[in-house]
Amino acid sequence: MSKIWILTRNLDEKQAEDICNKGLKNCLLENYTPTSIRMGFKELGIDVKTVKLSDVSNFKDMPTMAIDCYPPWSKIETEKLFWLEKQGVMVLNKPKYHSRYHNKWYQAKQLIKSNVTMPYTLEISFPPSIEKINDIEKLIGYPVVVKPTTSGFGIMVFKCHTEDEVFDACLKIFNTKPQLGFTPSSSLIVQKWIDHRFIGIIRIFVIGYKAIMAQQRRPTCETDFFVSNKGLHSIRNSFEITKELSSLCELACRNLNLDFGVIDILHDGDKFLVCEVNPMGNFKSINDDNPTINCGLEIAKYSLFKMKV
Repeated sequence: MSKIWILTRNLDEKQAEDICNKGLKNCLLENYTPTSIRMGFKELGIDVKTVKLSDVSNFKDMPTMAIDCYPPWSKIETEKLFWLEKQGVMVLNKPKYHSRYHNKWYQAKQLIKSNVTMPYTLEISFPPSIEKINDIEKLIGYPVVVKPTTSGFGIMVFKCHTEDEVFDACLKIFNTKPQLGFTPSSSLIVQKWIDHRFIGIIRIFVIGYKAIMAQQRRPTCETDFFVSNKGLHSIRNSFEITKELSSLCELACRNLNLDFGVIDILHDGDKFLVCEVNPMGNFKSINDDNPTINCGLEIAKYSLFKMKV
């Protein structure tokens, strides 16, 4: 039995090996991260096994380590990761922190406590109280960004200029059915709007608290609200990781106890700010703009270091 498992949501061992043999060029977006990591281990001569998270309890022999390639989108997925840990498996990212900081409000509180610079952030419940609405005006000021505490891919994220727009955003978020990248919850967060039209959004991939590669995302045209996840509407280029950016990323991931993370960075004209940290995630787009970096290989090397191999 392989000592290392790569955990996926839709790929089994045979499918993963077939994709690996065909190469990353023809790989679907959702399969890029696990395929890249598998190829990284293969380059080091290490045998790994690709296993669906839903199937982990079907195996008698457990691995030494399991690398989870996606954020846990459901309670069942989180429970599977904790179950693996109880079997003595080292799971990266550690499920306790992977699941906790997938919640953007828990994440923001920890980052603020750790003196990580980020836009002013509040949590509000639905329906929002008059006190919370007043806090938005008093502590942040409009415009603001309203989004769910658990979401991804830029889904259900709104820019609001008035309290009426905040109420409308809340209604849309809480009346939306669950979908990929969005899980309804009892609360959402409100963040100060940072004008990103000049420098755009900087997305940085971090391995072992070290910033490995960065991508700048800017809108293709004049727009009031730029959703950088939509590649059709963005210009994407590699971006230099300065000492300031490197230190900010290390501070964020260390204080969230994340081995792997994708960090979205904004700039307010004076300093860089952490918008949010995504535990693991798909790094294909960033890697496309940084072709000299073998991200899957770097993850494999770091994982072996954690195992002290």
